[in-house]
Amino acid sequence: MPQRYAAKAPVVAGVGFGVAAGVVFGALGVGPVLAGDDTAEIREQHRRTVQDMHTLESQVSTADDVVGSLSEEIVDQTLTQRPVLVLTTATASDFDVKAVVKSLDAAGRVDAGTIKLNKPLFEQDRQSDVQAVLQKSVPDKLRLPGKDKPAGQAAGTALAQAFFLDAQSTQPLMTDKQRAELLQALREKDFITYEDGSILPAQAVVIVDGKSSGVGFTEFSAPAMAQFAATLHSTGKNVVLAARIESAGAEGTIGRLREEHPEVSTVDSIDRGWARMAVPLAVREQLDGGAGAYGAAASASSGLPPRPEPATVPEVSYYAPYAGYGAY
Repeated sequence: MPQRYAAKAPVVAGVGFGVAAGVVFGALGVGPVLAGDDTAEIREQHRRTVQDMHTLESQVSTADDVVGSLSEEIVDQTLTQRPVLVLTTATASDFDVKAVVKSLDAAGRVDAGTIKLNKPLFEQDRQSDVQAVLQKSVPDKLRLPGKDKPAGQAAGTALAQAFFLDAQSTQPLMTDKQRAELLQALREKDFITYEDGSILPAQAVVIVDGKSSGVGFTEFSAPAMAQFAATLHSTGKNVVLAARIESAGAEGTIGRLREEHPEVSTVDSIDRGWARMAVPLAVREQLDGGAGAYGAAASASSGLPPRPEPATVPEVSYYAPYAGYGAY
């Protein structure tokens, strides 16, 4: 890891913390209560409040620009030769997905592909269909959780085999043929979407989510997605879920993982540049055997992961013949 990271990391971490603190202070301390009989005074207070909020928004935007100018330098080489697969959800915005992918690429990852997890995969009335497809498509030796288990567990069990390299042997957990059959079967039923020839087994998986608060239309999908991520981690070990801050509520995907499965690293506020920079650093931390909760939410432990130590997981350049694995 380049030495320059040590000099820049505290600065950027400070910017991230300053942004979070500034937003909170602005919300709680700057906005006065509009009350009283003097209409002119009320209007003046409102004008000042609006002006202050515009100022805060400008400061946050400027801080993001500063972080953006430094982020590629900071994450440089943190994921060199590490195959990382990206999963996107139905609530993830295209902007967030592209920005996270850009950050992962800047870190030097091997692109193991991108798969969209479509809405039906986590819909309550489609779980029996998901189970049926999985039962027909996985190897006989792989035992899937029954229908009485939490939603997301069966899909996580099956897809972990398709997504990951074995941490010890560095061999894929499924053969090329098995992986192709499973992914194609799920795609035919519109449970997932991906481009042919783009998917490779990976060392780490990043799930990019949106505003899965666990309330309203995400009431069922949020806990199912959290269970899915936790189940992936139980097999592949290296999983990061990144989403908007709304997902960090108690019922959201991030909130549930932080409370019930802290072994899965989480990053909230990915609409902010400093949080997107945290994603590849969190992936590296997972590869090194650690985990953390990062972002601006109250449940986050800090804004950014710590500086990466020297690698403890063999790089893919040592694997032979990784380049010969089939892509699907």
